Amino acid sequence: REKEKEREKERREAERAKEVERQLGLARKYATVGWNLGNLCRLDRCVLAHCNDNVSGMVVPWLYVGMLFASFCWHVEDHFAHSINYMHWG
Repeated sequence: REKEKEREKERREAERAKEVERQLGLARKYATVGWNLGNLCRLDRCVLAHCNDNVSGMVVPWLYVGMLFASFCWHVEDHFAHSINYMHWG
């Protein structure tokens, strides 16, 4: 009975290790994809690729979370750059 429990425990640990390895593989894959917002401004054809600083909000993406009827104050973007916003419904 004890050996059975030990085998079951080892089997679960092996499955967990496989799942962790699979997830790490996915994370590595998505870390290098061009559509990853963290990589988007570092692509060769992007003008911001020549910016060596981590200008927060321009080179480093931001995420704003709001709610119905919440307001976002009008403002001027850093370096008078344009802004792209996406309103997700759901």
